[in-house]
Amino acid sequence: MSGKSAKMARRRAANAAAAARAPAVRSWKLPPGIQLAPFDSPEALWSIDEASSAFIADYDSPRSLAARRERRRNELDALFADDPASTPSIFAIAATNEAMDGLCGAALLEPFCGEDLLAQDRDAGRLMARAHRVLAALFVVPDERGRSIGSALLDVASLAVVGDGGRYLEGFVDDQDGSVDFYRRAGAYVGAHNESLPPRPPVNLKTMHYPGKDGHWFSVDGWARHHDKMSCSRCGGAFDFLPANGGDLRCPRCQWLGGSPRSGR
Repeated sequence: MSGKSAKMARRRAANAAAAARAPAVRSWKLPPGIQLAPFDSPEALWSIDEASSAFIADYDSPRSLAARRERRRNELDALFADDPASTPSIFAIAATNEAMDGLCGAALLEPFCGEDLLAQDRDAGRLMARAHRVLAALFVVPDERGRSIGSALLDVASLAVVGDGGRYLEGFVDDQDGSVDFYRRAGAYVGAHNESLPPRPPVNLKTMHYPGKDGHWFSVDGWARHHDKMSCSRCGGAFDFLPANGGDLRCPRCQWLGGSPRSGR
């Protein structure tokens, strides 16, 4: 078995085991009877795509998204085939009832893979895919809106990004969607109208704005938001977040600056 094939097999086995034992993620922001849980199986993502297409304008069909998602998984496996760390994941955070047989909302996430960036600088492209996750969709079903489920989904999704070895959760809100104020209220950074997100470490590249699209880019820095839920891999101490120069983590126990974090999720 080649190194790439072996890594793909290990990743699929690890993902299956994690999904089997993954507990529901609870948040104090959630109303009674609602829970959040991660999902990454193709069947679960298909179901969430079906729901997303009902509530999000211009959302692609589940069939086309499933095909694109499989291509993206293969691209990620190839990109990180020689990387000893785990391959960045494609997954969803779903809000369900306690019986887990009713979907109240969901957030879909995938690593950023810029084809132009990968063609120009493969190492920078790998760093981008590792650090950044795109919020491909976030919705709450109409009967459950106004109960802080959307804010909880965004919060837990950004923590899940950190748990998957990333830092930023970001996306684009079209003017027609009209939900940019939601992201502001939920604590995300929202850029100026039709302006790209600013350069941020570790890649420090300015993202490109989609031509022909009108709206706002937003971003959640998982390190800044969840540093108190992260622990130093050297000594186990909780991290402080230092906002200067783009932000960094410091362990006050062993004074390790920019150390390797572990999510408390």
